[in-house]
Amino acid sequence: MQWSLRLRAAERGLWKSAQLRRLLADAGLEISAGKRSSWWAGTPPTMRLEELDVLCAVLECTPNDLMTPEPDKVAARRPRNADAANGNGNGGNGNNGAAGKGCTTTTGVIMDGEWTALYGSAGASGTNGSGGGGGGAGGVDSPPISMQSAPP
Repeated sequence: MQWSLRLRAAERGLWKSAQLRRLLADAGLEISAGKRSSWWAGTPPTMRLEELDVLCAVLECTPNDLMTPEPDKVAARRPRNADAANGNGNGGNGNNGAAGKGCTTTTGVIMDGEWTALYGSAGASGTNGSGGGGGGAGGVDSPPISMQSAPP
């Protein structure tokens, strides 16, 4: 999204973020200096709808005036290969190979110096030259596997 807060503020004669802060406070919205800075200096990573509502009221604009979609950036983030997007990779032979077809990556923790699996299924991503695993069942609905140390 292209964020246009400063342009909309300038159209209202607001040239400093402190001026905007005062207007927001008068409208009942107190925000931190860090949040104000992220809104003013660039594109905020998050914003509550209530905050957006007050901001639009203060600037006498709509959300569409503040944000412009950038479909080219969205398209650039999409996987180029449809199989990769569907989790149907074949696994790799190098370091950190992708998970194989039908597999999910196992989630784990380091306990007592060893990696311990918490959730996942057979055929998880390979590391250190092992490549990706073969097809395991699994997916979002996979039950937790027992806690055991991963093989070396």
